[in-house]
Amino acid sequence: MSPVGDTLRTRCRNFPGIVNNASIDWFFPWPDQALYAVASVMISPENKLIPGEHREHLVSHCVKVHQSVNDYSQRFLQRLRRYNYVTPKNYLDFISCYLRILDEQDQNIQAQCERLQGGLMKIAEASKMLV
Repeated sequence: MSPVGDTLRTRCRNFPGIVNNASIDWFFPWPDQALYAVASVMISPENKLIPGEHREHLVSHCVKVHQSVNDYSQRFLQRLRRYNYVTPKNYLDFISCYLRILDEQDQNIQAQCERLQGGLMKIAEASKMLV
């Protein structure tokens, strides 16, 4: 449940068991240092798809993207009076999704390279047959 508005208050009044038997997790923005540490761990140096010289830039970019989404969510609230929640889970999902898409694209490119290599071999074989 979102703590915004009267919904939480009304539900707590109507169902007192919610207050007695539930725990409330309040999400506050992570500090920059925590965002950087989490991205550094998730984008590990053992990942062969990300060159070492680009790893630091990628980590700082992930932090910048998450912070900008948070800033734009505040603007969204001011202009349209609608909430967009940016949670730590969103940040973890963002990095995981990036790594998954990176792996999928690498596999796609590898398959295309193998297909091209096979085609070049067929062309070479055909040219030998013609000579």
